[in-house]
This record gives sequence, C-alpha cells and structure tokens, in this order.
Amino acid sequence: MKRDTLAVGYAVTHEYLYVSSVMPDGLLKAKERLKIPGDLQTPDQIVDMIADHVTSSFDDSPSAIGVSVGGHVEHAKGLVRYAPDLAPHGRHWKNVDVSSQLQDRTGLPNYVDNDVNCMVSDLLTTEGLAGVNDLVVIYIAEEGHGLGSALVAGGEIVRGSSGGAGEFGHVTIQPAGARCRCGSRGCLEALLSVETLAREINWGGRHGVSTMAEAASLVEGGVVVAQTAFRRAGRNFGQGLAVLVNLLNPERILVGGPGPYFSEVDWPSANELFQAEFEAAVADYSFSDLQDGCKVDVVQLGPETAASGAARMALSREGV
Repeated sequence: MKRDTLAVGYAVTHEYLYVSSVMPDGLLKAKERLKIPGDLQTPDQIVDMIADHVTSSFDDSPSAIGVSVGGHVEHAKGLVRYAPDLAPHGRHWKNVDVSSQLQDRTGLPNYVDNDVNCMVSDLLTTEGLAGVNDLVVIYIAEEGHGLGSALVAGGEIVRGSSGGAGEFGHVTIQPAGARCRCGSRGCLEALLSVETLAREINWGGRHGVSTMAEAASLVEGGVVVAQTAFRRAGRNFGQGLAVLVNLLNPERILVGGPGPYFSEVDWPSANELFQAEFEAAVADYSFSDLQDGCKVDVVQLGPETAASGAARMALSREGV
C-alpha cells in the first residue's frame, strides 16, 4: 500500500451510509453521511452505492475499503450472514457476500465486519485504551433498534467460529417477553426498544408515545409511568451486563449510543434513572467481587465510530 493513500470506511444503517476516510498515519481525513434512497436498500443496491461512491469521490483510488454492518458478520469471508435490523429490507441480508461483490465492482481490497467490532478499532485509537486487554463495548442503536457488543479478551476480538460472538442484544432476559426483530422473544434488544417503552407508557391510552425522545420528555416532566419504564429498561440492561461480567471478567465495559439512555445533557432524568438501575443490577447479579474490578463508562458511539473503525481495520489488514 502506498504511504500517501487513504482507506475509506462505510457504516451501513437502515437509513444512511456513513463514510470516513483515514490516512495511513491514522489521521481522520474526512467524513460524510449519505441518505439511502427508500427504493435502494437491498444488499446488492447498497453494495452498488458503496462502489459508486468509491469510484467517483476520490482524486486517487483508495488503497482499501472497510465496511461495517450491524449483525452476524463472518469477517474472514466478508460474508454478512444475517442483519435483521437493516429495515425495511433486513430479511434480504442473509448470506450476502459483500466482500466479493465489492472486489468485483472496485478491484480494491476490502474488509467487512460487525459494526461494534469496527467501533473497537476506533476506540483503541481515541479512548486511551492502551494496555486494556479485556474489554467489552456495547452499542444501543437509535430507538433501540439494534443492540450489539464487541468482546476483547487477551487483547484480541473474540469472534466465535463463524463471527457471531458478541450478539449481546439477543441474550434472552424474559422468555415470554416482547417479540424481537430477530423472531425470538424476550431478547434484551427487544426489552430496550422504543416499542417496549411505548407499550408500557401508553398502556390504558394515557399517552401517545412513539419515539424515545417523547418517552424521555415524559420522564423529564415527572410522569411516573415513564420513569418506571426507564427504570425497568435499566434493570434489564444491568442484568445483561452482569452476565458479561460473570462470563468474561472484563477490566472495562464501554457503553453508548444515541438517544435518552446515554444523554445526560438532553434528557438528564431519563439518563440518570436508566444508569442508576443498570449499575445497581450489575452489583446485584455479579458473582463474587468481579464487579469491583470492572469499570463501566459511557462513551460516544455511533455509525461514525463504526465507519472510522472500518477504515482503520482495512488499513491494518493491508499491513499499514
């Protein structure tokens, strides 16, 4: 790879394509967000959109492409096995060979991975995590539509036999609970989604909540049923975190994402209720003194982080 060329990372979401370009020295050169047209959301169309952007947007051809997708990604093959949260066409994201399609379209080396694994690559650069070898990163997507994690043990990302390790959002918390977008019931992701919050808050027709922001606004206004819903969500999240503490004994857990769960500026009361409950649940359900050696921090996470991380992973894979 030429030292003066860059790598480009793309984070695919159900609505936007986030783009970051990174220089070989690790410097973030540029970033942008592209709206995905409503009629261009099938996997082949998204790959075409990425390839068209690569070939038309840079004076010199990038040296490598990184692609981040939320879901089950077998990175060694560049294969997206299942990405149910890429609505409305998530059902089509099964066994999609993104890497081969990009290679055919662009002729460039590429790297495809799960979105939170990509975020780890960026966090290792920006969050001062040098020397932290046992780490968990957890991301809750917008409106709770997606909850993933990356597991780092002994300084290496734990991927599992087919890249499926870290599907934290599909840990079953309530076997008879809410239906998840994956088709199962009681998944942690489903319990933290806007649909579950709205159902609890709107019970009896007292409110007309349909978004996380509307639910959080009721919390800020002192509405008890909304406060209870956020506490319950925090408790469920903390139970899941305790599972990770007990299984992996990490040194650090980093959590984040857009919206009220992690915004102490826009929705301080909602954030405080959620965080207090998940911290208490971790303490209640962790084994021995494992929690004492694990620091939980809230950090900025989002598709931009995944796009930058995908570019950094592509650089690393190409030996820069």
